[in-house]
Amino acid sequence: MKTMQALKATAIMAICACALAAIAGCSSPSNQASDDTSGGSAPAENATTGAAPATDDSKADQGAADKQAAIDNAIELGFQVFDGTVHVCTAEELIELQGIDIDPAAAGGGGTYAVVVFDGPTQVIGQGSDGSGERTETANMIGVAEYTEYSSDYVVEYGDLDAWKALDGQQVTIAAQARDIWFPSDVSFPIGEPHSNETKIIE
Repeated sequence: MKTMQALKATAIMAICACALAAIAGCSSPSNQASDDTSGGSAPAENATTGAAPATDDSKADQGAADKQAAIDNAIELGFQVFDGTVHVCTAEELIELQGIDIDPAAAGGGGTYAVVVFDGPTQVIGQGSDGSGERTETANMIGVAEYTEYSSDYVVEYGDLDAWKALDGQQVTIAAQARDIWFPSDVSFPIGEPHSNETKIIE
C-alpha cells in the first residue's frame, strides 16, 4: 500500500516537472528578443526613409524659383519690374550720384531721397507731370521715396523713407505700375528721372 502511494507521488511529481519544463520552454525570452529586434530596426528604418536635409544649393534654387514666380505674377497684374541698387542720400549726394553740374539750391529745400539706380538704361512707362499723359522714356534710376520740407506749410513726401534706409546699398528687384510713376516737368530730384509714389519690393 505504501509502495503504491509512493509510486503515485512520484508520478505526480514527474507530471509537475514536465509541466514546469513546458511552461519554461514557452516563456517570453524569444518573444522579447523578437521585440528587441523589431524595436531596434525602427531607428534604422527612420534613418533610411527620413528626408535628407536641404542643402544650401537647393535652398538657393528654391528661393530663385519663388522670386521668379513673384516677378511673373507682378507682371501679370500690370506692374513693371526693375532691378537696381538702393541709394539713400541728400540733395547734394544725389546730384553727385547723377553726375549733374547743378546747384542743389536750384531744386529747392534740400531734403532726403531714396532712389533705385538701374543696372543699365531701362525703358520706363509713366505719366507726364505736365498732364501730357502716359509715355515711355529711357531712365537710369527711379525715385522711390522723398522727404523735403520746403516750409512748415509745404512738405513733399512720398514712399517709406525709413524702410528704404534699411536697404541702402543693397541690390533689389522692385515693381511699380505706370499710373504711379511720374516723369518730371520741373527741376526736382532725381533730376530728369522718374519717381514712383508707390513701389513694391519683390523678394
